[in-house]
Amino acid sequence: MISDKSRFSTAVNDLIETERTEMGRVTIAVEILNNFDVGKAAEGEIDEAAVRRLDVADALIDTGATSLCLPASLIRTLGLRPIRQNQAMTAAGPRMMTIYSDVLIKIFDREAVVRVVELPEGSPVLI
Repeated sequence: MISDKSRFSTAVNDLIETERTEMGRVTIAVEILNNFDVGKAAEGEIDEAAVRRLDVADALIDTGATSLCLPASLIRTLGLRPIRQNQAMTAAGPRMMTIYSDVLIKIFDREAVVRVVELPEGSPVLI
């Protein structure tokens, strides 16, 4: 059985060549939905139109990223809940990172459920 994470990684790798915008920088359009809201809509508790979502036209594919990373303002827009904090090694050195609740991420015809890591405001969306 192929995991969602494996399918998601395969989708990203398949798209790298087709979405290249400049040498060494690869971006892609992605839809991000609050997965808790998606579940509530599936159960009929809320209308599909009430699901909090974002359309990001230029998410940066970062081969060093291990999670979906969003700036704080987008996390607030999606209404995500903090889950825990982890120590992470960043390009700027070790840093405490906040992990947030699940989102459903869609790229073309593929989707995966992942947790979100908070980035400083002004940072690009990283996949």
